[in-house]
Amino acid sequence: MSKEKMTEEQKLLEEAREKAVSFPGLAPPNDAEPIGQIEELHDTFYYYRDSRGNFYYISGRTRRFEEEMLKAQKKRRERWKRMEKTAEAGASNGQ
Repeated sequence: MSKEKMTEEQKLLEEAREKAVSFPGLAPPNDAEPIGQIEELHDTFYYYRDSRGNFYYISGRTRRFEEEMLKAQKKRRERWKRMEKTAEAGASNGQ
């Protein structure tokens, strides 16, 4: 599609695709707001823009990985808390 026939949203996404930088974690920096997504052959890219006009993106694969890492971290914390409670209960029972 030629740039003349693109909608404003398509133009914005194309600009984001050219200028966006990736970010760590799940939340884009500087309270950036979502502006759209582009589906490619093997992944989907989610684009954001902050109030200063900076663009950011995260891929669907990266997003899923980050979510899985957060879940694993939460499970480890919960397991650690259970182990601490068990150890405290054993200590208070004179074990």
